[in-house]
Amino acid sequence: MVMTNVSLDNELLNFDNRSSVIRRVFGNSILLGDYPVIPMEIPEGFDDFSFKPDNKSHLYKMASSFRNELIENGFEHKLCAGVHEALKNAYQHGNNRDGSRMIILKKRIGPEGAEFFIGDEGGIMHKDFFPYVMRFRENYEPVGFYGFSDKEKLPENGGVGLFSMHLLFDEVNFFKNANNGLLVYLNKSHIPKEI
Repeated sequence: MVMTNVSLDNELLNFDNRSSVIRRVFGNSILLGDYPVIPMEIPEGFDDFSFKPDNKSHLYKMASSFRNELIENGFEHKLCAGVHEALKNAYQHGNNRDGSRMIILKKRIGPEGAEFFIGDEGGIMHKDFFPYVMRFRENYEPVGFYGFSDKEKLPENGGVGLFSMHLLFDEVNFFKNANNGLLVYLNKSHIPKEI
């Protein structure tokens, strides 16, 4: 049998084609409060480190504060980078760089796994956010958010936050929180090291 060489550029669900049906479905920004989705309740047993950031460096300090505990439980300290990216996204995109708005930060680290919930009080999602995340879940070739989106890249943004989270953690899930903001769940399962 001869295989037909079919171009998928115009396929209806092509995430990379900004004119595709899947991208047009998400044609406008999404306000999470407009959707009657039940907010995620963070389970008991998570330590609460929620805070109002003094400045952008406060985000790095918070993420780095878990370094030793991660190492003591057999995890690589680079998971702090994924937490930092989630905190930056909550601060910059969710809370619009408003230091008076709370950033939710809850963690549970132990021998079995490292889990984090990170959330904001914003709730306005860029129209390309969901297609971009869906693209990761379909194992497409990695690309930065600003290369994927039509959103203008600010000088201080790299556009690799979601990519880093997906690279470093086994699970990256998104929920609505009680403040109608975004709540990100990061989970890294512990795989015992062979000796």
